[in-house]
Amino acid sequence: MSSLSSSLHEEWERKMSSSPEVKQARLNMQFHKRKVRQLHEELSSAEVWEKELEDRLKRVEQKVQPPLMKFSNHIEREEGVEQKVIEECLMGVGDDWKDVVKILKGRVGKVEQMERSQLVGLVKTVLSVRNLLVEKECQEGVEVMQEMARIILRELGRASIDWGEMKRWEVEVVRQLVREVEGVPVFVARMVDQLLVR
Repeated sequence: MSSLSSSLHEEWERKMSSSPEVKQARLNMQFHKRKVRQLHEELSSAEVWEKELEDRLKRVEQKVQPPLMKFSNHIEREEGVEQKVIEECLMGVGDDWKDVVKILKGRVGKVEQMERSQLVGLVKTVLSVRNLLVEKECQEGVEVMQEMARIILRELGRASIDWGEMKRWEVEVVRQLVREVEGVPVFVARMVDQLLVR
């Protein structure tokens, strides 16, 4: 039985190797496989290019976004608003700072629901705005920022705030806060600073 099967298989192999139809079908199949591989490669390249174009579009859209809109979008970020965005918002002359205050007041109104890192990011933003307003000699704005900072600092004193495992940026903000808060004895400020560095 096996010799019969073997001889039938050999005969079939001979017919396949001599058949022009089989040769053409194999060539068609190889061509098709090459074409599919080529299409996959082109598709992969097109997908990479599409991603690059999407990223470029986002960057360009962000670039033309009004500064106050950027500020409003960044205010919810854990680490607060970037310094560059704050500077863009307060670059103009006049009452631009009042729009920034409106946005900040909305955020400060929610401090009771915020976690430690959100509060630290918010106080960092408030102090950055305050510092720029000091440079612009806008006393009214500075006073508003000082009051907001006081509200946030009170919330940072909540018993429910856990000060363990702070992120690097949080440590830097807290170190800055300790240096700025009036009435903190020098030895306490140094002690906190050294503990935070560890």
